[in-house]
Amino acid sequence: MPYIRTCQARSKYHIYARELQASAKVFTQWDKYKYLKGAKGDYIAVREDDLSDVYTIEKSVFLRSYERCE
Repeated sequence: MPYIRTCQARSKYHIYARELQASAKVFTQWDKYKYLKGAKGDYIAVREDDLSDVYTIEKSVFLRSYERCE
């Protein structure tokens, strides 16, 4: 997993995230019939405590809401 980074929401939850290099569609755990779109530059994320919870985050929202943790 050298291509993803661990990030921490400014709250108590941790995620793994990576910037999208191309647009993508992600089917979420909470609605298997609809999908979220992510544009190039947005982020794809998964919760550290639930690897089945995958979603996209708009770049501007991600940069305001998360900070990198080591």
